[in-house]
Amino acid sequence: YYAPLAYRCFPTLESFASLLSSHGGNQPSSCNYPYPKNVIEPENCAALACATIHGLIRLVFTHFFFNYRNILDTKIPTEPERITFALRQERLWNDWTALNQMLGQTETVVIPTGDKASYRNVSGWKLPVTRQISQEGRRKLCWALEPEYFAYFRFIQRARNLDENDLEDCKKVAARNCPVIDLDSMLRAVANERQS
Repeated sequence: YYAPLAYRCFPTLESFASLLSSHGGNQPSSCNYPYPKNVIEPENCAALACATIHGLIRLVFTHFFFNYRNILDTKIPTEPERITFALRQERLWNDWTALNQMLGQTETVVIPTGDKASYRNVSGWKLPVTRQISQEGRRKLCWALEPEYFAYFRFIQRARNLDENDLEDCKKVAARNCPVIDLDSMLRAVANERQS
């Protein structure tokens, strides 16, 4: 019921990106979406796109709702500080193996094979929204995702099972996906926040 309402506003990634604000409107407070998180109101598609990218809507967009900001700021208690670990999708089985060994597993870490190994890989799935996007659309999407990238790097830096090399690998992936984001400044801010 709800998905068609949302896809009426943005049937493609390009149309979704076109509704996002240019650089500067990349905070949840910039969204003019006065509805509860369980309501999809497609009358103002720009407000719906803004609310979606910032995790203000739970229906249909659960991945956006349970984003890194939500997890870091509301799901992980801060007092006392918790030990966190990370499994990155792009290095899932390497991270899984290393983490299990770090936690003391001495026998061989079992990695799924065949269909089970690719279960979480959605790259071949036929999705209702295509992944094609223009350079301008990518810029808008990246700017809107800047707070999420900041939270992602905060999470990566906190993860006990990842080191500076892993952080650098994550930075390379982010730079390839969103070259308009000043990742060096962002990582300095993350490091400063961690030290304070």
